[in-house]
Amino acid sequence: MLSATAAIAKARMSEPCDLPAVEARRLIGQHWLAASELQESRVARMKAVGHRVNAIRARDFSSVRATAKRAGAAVTRGKSLPALHGLPIGIEDLEDTAGLRVTRLRLRT
Repeated sequence: MLSATAAIAKARMSEPCDLPAVEARRLIGQHWLAASELQESRVARMKAVGHRVNAIRARDFSSVRATAKRAGAAVTRGKSLPALHGLPIGIEDLEDTAGLRVTRLRLRT
């Protein structure tokens, strides 16, 4: 099995957030990549390019970090892990979300 560093190099990528989801999830499950490491990589990428692409308007990095910490603890305890365990996700802001600004973007006609 490849370590996270080897897997990233093999995929010709420089950061954990560049890994395909299947590979990132495999590495998390095998303790080669921490969910918190993946999340920090994603947060850094969002901070670096988010203002240019405006893809995710409402951000809650403290919640992301807390969720990654809980995901890491579950891996450490040897819990049975769901398929998307530890992977970052984005949710479209069409519904009210506690603590986040909701824009309900609509196409102009």
